[in-house]
Amino acid sequence: GADALVLEATMARPSASACPSTLETVASNPLSGPITVPRRAAIGETGIEAHPLALGGSTFGWTLGRDDAFEVLDRFAGVGGTILDTADSYAAGRSESIIGSWMDSRGTRDRMVVTTKVGRHPDHRGLSPVDLTAAVDDSLLRLRTDRVDLLYFHGDDASVPLEESLGAVDALITVGKVGAI
Repeated sequence: GADALVLEATMARPSASACPSTLETVASNPLSGPITVPRRAAIGETGIEAHPLALGGSTFGWTLGRDDAFEVLDRFAGVGGTILDTADSYAAGRSESIIGSWMDSRGTRDRMVVTTKVGRHPDHRGLSPVDLTAAVDDSLLRLRTDRVDLLYFHGDDASVPLEESLGAVDALITVGKVGAI
């Protein structure tokens, strides 16, 4: 009878450990409620787990204005997106400013994984410890946050030994301004 059908259905379904789900349910926003999205994936050995797709902000403030960028960011967050990729040099910092303004207005900072690149902004070219530290501080102001989750070098700087640049990043990690490189 009914008990046999339930038992049969239970036995036919693979266990969660035998077939881990590639989906998860996350809170989205008050209007749409929880949504089902791809399961978060680890980003290397950073300790960061995020939605498997990133949204690049290179056009924000350049070919895409604030309002249009907000629409894109809203849609990205609405489908579970979490990785926001930008750089201090994208539109001379306007990309970071738009992303920071959006996170602030939506209260989404703690849901997002903020990644940025430094080394090419006109005010802080290169990867010397002084320029790198100043570039991160300026990015934090534009992003309206106290930390960058993942920092990238936006190219090489042959005039600075890599150890010096990495030492500066280590100091930024130690004080909590950068999560990982």
